[in-house]
Amino acid sequence: MEVLISSLRRRSQFLRIAQKGKKFSSAGFILQMHKIDEVVDSKIQQSKKIIEVGYTASQRVGNAVHRSKAKRRLRSLAMKVLLKHAKWGHEYVLIARLSTNSADFCSLIKELEYCLKKLNVYR
Repeated sequence: MEVLISSLRRRSQFLRIAQKGKKFSSAGFILQMHKIDEVVDSKIQQSKKIIEVGYTASQRVGNAVHRSKAKRRLRSLAMKVLLKHAKWGHEYVLIARLSTNSADFCSLIKELEYCLKKLNVYR
């Protein structure tokens, strides 16, 4: 069975995860996590493992160029770490910080793995 990553698109999804989910902060980003509802859970039972991920960078990160770069880094980070180590059946939101662009990519990988362990969704 393959793991599929789908993107969160609607604001209501981000707000639900922020209200009902758990979060853990690191130096490079903030990770929010919430278990997927039963409606989407039926897709998982059809032998598809789903991880839903959203990316956010506010104006505190910088202008549009810096925000886009931060989201690109978070996307590649998610593809590298979440596919291998995150439990499927959960929704994740990665929120960029000011230091996301300047941090070393290897340290961001270690931070994400540490955050997953702290939230008990590391596999």
